[in-house]
Amino acid sequence: SPSRGYLRDLLETKDRHKSTAEHWAAGGGHLDCLQYLCELRSTLDGNAKGNQDSNTEKPSSGKMRR
Repeated sequence: SPSRGYLRDLLETKDRHKSTAEHWAAGGGHLDCLQYLCELRSTLDGNAKGNQDSNTEKPSSGKMRR
């Protein structure tokens, strides 16, 4: 299985428009992929923050670019 560092790098990678894998999944209508990426981020963030609830942050109010 991939290492946590590799997965973190994947989730943090941004294109020239600063879009992440989550942006691309959502923009393409791949909701199952988006859900997986969000769960993966939550798992990794929970481990990095000492298993604190990572769902307490406010969602971004920015518009999504296609």
